Amino acid sequence: MRFNIFSSDNQRHRKIVIVRGIIVTVLAALISVALFLLAGSKYTDMMFADFSYAVIQGGTYDDMDTNIELNTISEGQIKNEEWVSPVVDGQYGYIVCDEIGMNVPLYYGDNENILLKGAGHSVSSYFPGQGGTILVGGHDTTFFGCLENMKQDMKVKINTQYGAFEYIVTEINTVKGSDYDIISDKEQLVLYTCYPFGKTSSSRTQKIIFVCDKVSGPVIGGVGDE
Repeated sequence: MRFNIFSSDNQRHRKIVIVRGIIVTVLAALISVALFLLAGSKYTDMMFADFSYAVIQGGTYDDMDTNIELNTISEGQIKNEEWVSPVVDGQYGYIVCDEIGMNVPLYYGDNENILLKGAGHSVSSYFPGQGGTILVGGHDTTFFGCLENMKQDMKVKINTQYGAFEYIVTEINTVKGSDYDIISDKEQLVLYTCYPFGKTSSSRTQKIIFVCDKVSGPVIGGVGDE
């Protein structure tokens, strides 16, 4: 179903969201400067992280594109000609891990705008079901903060518009920088975020990476494709 995002109600909603966003940003900046001068960067980082998370969870950011229809197919094959690639900057599913209380909107693309609304799927990686590495990032101070409690052998689900996929955590590593080798001979979900958790300092150079092997889910392509 297609919604008209230019209706008068939606236009008013978008204006309210924009005004709220500007006010929140200005207030956060003023409070951060004041706390930095009074207490130092350590407490500023902690305050800003908590404040940002509260703002996003409270619905300050526009969530009109989160009303998507999920497909529960968890096995079999999807022919290439029947599969429609998700749209860049659009939400196409959710990442879920019940054991750590994670249920995060998943978007195709990983720019800052997207990371304010959920998790971002790198456009240089594969999609669930394509048999390669699926690279997904998120902010550790907001939606991916719960990854601090993730451990090996936990199960992670990606519920999408074209199928339901399940993965199991097999490795947890910390690396410097943002580079990660994309492999194409095995389907893996790789979740990553900044490390250590809960800091907003720009001086952080480490990432924590959770490598998850595919357990179940449909396959895109294969027998029957021309």
